[in-house]
Amino acid sequence: MGLIDDIPALVSDEFNQHISAVRAARMDYRADQHRARKGLISHFSFDFAQNLTLPQCADQPSDLYFRALRNVSLFGIVDESKNIQTNYLVDEFDMAKGANEVVSMLWHYLQNNRKKSKLVLNADNMTGQNKNNTLMRFLAGLCVTSV
Repeated sequence: MGLIDDIPALVSDEFNQHISAVRAARMDYRADQHRARKGLISHFSFDFAQNLTLPQCADQPSDLYFRALRNVSLFGIVDESKNIQTNYLVDEFDMAKGANEVVSMLWHYLQNNRKKSKLVLNADNMTGQNKNNTLMRFLAGLCVTSV
């Protein structure tokens, strides 16, 4: 048996490990949601959605077809204790979708909405936005200052 014969077994093992990790992460997320609804923790999830084009209409009028429509970025933060989403709409010309922007909007939201309890944040694995030095330093600063 050569290396090629072992590939399906390796892929199958890696896939099963991945599925197990995803299930464990989902269980942690649901447990955090449950604790947030009981008021034991502050649990927020955040992410950028697809860009929106304004004006938004299902039946596009013919005169808008030839005009440059405005694109806006939608950044949403969900308070898992209340299942309420707060959206930040920002013109694409005013802001990028990077770490500095994520930190700015997250900071603004936490200053106005956070309760004084354990903070749990959920985000996707976007390296440019959520898995970088800027956001990690911001989160470390939150831990140190207990803001």
